[in-house]
Amino acid sequence: MTQIEVLRENEKAKRELERQKIQEEQTMIADKENRIAKAKMELEAMKNKYRKTIEEMKQEYEEKLAKKEQIQQEIKQLEEENRDLETDMPEIIRELQEKIQATRKETNAIEEETRLVREEMSKVEQELNQLRASRPPE
Repeated sequence: MTQIEVLRENEKAKRELERQKIQEEQTMIADKENRIAKAKMELEAMKNKYRKTIEEMKQEYEEKLAKKEQIQQEIKQLEEENRDLETDMPEIIRELQEKIQATRKETNAIEEETRLVREEMSKVEQELNQLRASRPPE
């Protein structure tokens, strides 16, 4: 082999080596790009998952907040009703006591009337018995 042929072979080998290096670098770049793309997809999936979780938590929070407000309104209404009762209770008790007294008076009056009617019936029976006794037998 001549020196020129050796130089040509060396040059050819160098080019082949450079081509292999370039090929390896391109493969490494492609692998890195694939890993980056995969990582981006995973990141996007995680973002979507967390976005959905956040939305669910936000919805749950809003529902609980609405429920809390509803309960607070109910408590407020019950407190007002309680205050109304505390205010009205003495009046209601007084009215009931007046009705009880009126009913007692009415009951006493009926009992007195009943007693008088019984006395009258007793007198009438006595008179009837006297009339029967004084009438000649038939």
